[in-house]
Amino acid sequence: VHVHGQSLGPRQVLRGVGVWRSLGASSQVIDTTDLPLRSLDAGAAERIVAAVRAARARGARRVVLQGWSAGALACSVAAGRVDVDGIVAVSPLLDVASALRGAVRGARLPAFVGTVAGRIATTNVLSRLAGASTPVTTTTWQDSATPTLLIHSEADALVAADDVAVAARQGATTVTFRTAPHTLEWNEDPERWERAVRDFAAQLPDAA
Repeated sequence: VHVHGQSLGPRQVLRGVGVWRSLGASSQVIDTTDLPLRSLDAGAAERIVAAVRAARARGARRVVLQGWSAGALACSVAAGRVDVDGIVAVSPLLDVASALRGAVRGARLPAFVGTVAGRIATTNVLSRLAGASTPVTTTTWQDSATPTLLIHSEADALVAADDVAVAARQGATTVTFRTAPHTLEWNEDPERWERAVRDFAAQLPDAA
């Protein structure tokens, strides 16, 4: 089950579909572009949960979530509500506040702008004044026992190294790229990216 992030929409996940096809897996893409907060919307996790349950009902023996950026955060929320066999998190938003601070630094704006943006995004009244119908309710990666592969880049301005270290301590397997901007690790080295996913898939427990 593939989940895109905030910017490109469903086409963002296409780079990650081929490796699963080569493994004999079928893929479903979750589109959140109609939701007020897209993949940061609470409804995104609900759609993922529904897709997992539908896949199980069709006889799927294993279900893996593959999320990009905010889509990965939504996958972590969904994994707390329904059993899945693994999560592949590509440039995951591990902490929305950290991501906002990184975006502010990248835009060379004063640091306080990131703090203000975080409060606006997560506060009911302020988010409405800013034009969002609902605030962001899940702002940090949800820890779980689900096997997780975290693919990230040292050059990603939105995913802080400290947040990656926390996820690794919680048990995530991390694969680090060096020069790729946010969500573009595949572009840096497609072969290494796909090998990381194949290796991760091979280590997942056999379905009952």
